[in-house]
Amino acid sequence: GLKCFKAVPTPANINCEQLLVLVVITMSWSNSEVRALIAIWGEDIQSQLDGAARNKSIFETISKKMLEVGYSRDWKQCC
Repeated sequence: GLKCFKAVPTPANINCEQLLVLVVITMSWSNSEVRALIAIWGEDIQSQLDGAARNKSIFETISKKMLEVGYSRDWKQCC
């Protein structure tokens, strides 16, 4: 697995892989979109992702929740 740098402040419920995804996303997503994604990950989605292989249905759920808060991103953009 990946190792996070101790100096990088992250929310307690975001793991290293998700942090790297956020770094990539922030290059093309607005700050408000990234905040919405973090909030969604912090819901029950995080527990579904822990220990699971990439799961299309989980990312489809994230995409749907992003749309509910006004951001149109397909499931591939949310993983």
